[in-house]
Amino acid sequence: MVSARFQPMRSWILGSQSGEVLHEYKDHNFVIDFAEAQAHLGVEWVKSGTHELQAGEDIYSLIEMVNVFLRFGQSKQLYVSGGAAPSDSVMVVETKR
Repeated sequence: MVSARFQPMRSWILGSQSGEVLHEYKDHNFVIDFAEAQAHLGVEWVKSGTHELQAGEDIYSLIEMVNVFLRFGQSKQLYVSGGAAPSDSVMVVETKR
């Protein structure tokens, strides 16, 4: 059951182009390519070459560089998730040598 808070979003998704992706594909354990994503979701939703995308790529590269130093210098690994606070979203763990 969908909570009342998410009902408007659910209605929008099921009635929109993204609803096609939910209903047309039997299995959801896959990735669609860029052109197919644009065809289903629209060019306003699926973009390439934006400033936001470049910022995301730069941040990812920085995180990976930190990970390399942690992995080989200190036998640790950095994990980053989408938590609301840094204490919820960043974790450094020991790895085996």
